[in-house]
Amino acid sequence: MLTDGQLVERVRRGEREVFGDLVCRYRDMVYGLGYHLTMTSSGPRLAQEAFIQAYLRLGQLRDPDKFSGWLRPNRHERASWPRASQRSGDRGAGGSRGRGR
Repeated sequence: MLTDGQLVERVRRGEREVFGDLVCRYRDMVYGLGYHLTMTSSGPRLAQEAFIQAYLRLGQLRDPDKFSGWLRPNRHERASWPRASQRSGDRGAGGSRGRGR
């Protein structure tokens, strides 16, 4: 089994499909973090966005062996994630779905 650093280096050398191995390795962690922080069903969408951003910024990773820590969304990225009070479908005009509110 290759290390994160080895996989990152292969992706950087042009083997784009190898990024899928990193996705498989960390998708549960990223999905779980997205769910835990938002308490919404947005976990898969947030995980996909996190991986897209990681792929696009892979050249900025200083230590390829620290991919998993680098992958975790920073506080600025998490600030744009929906909160439990903003569950899918709750964001209509006025931000409320109930009657009499």
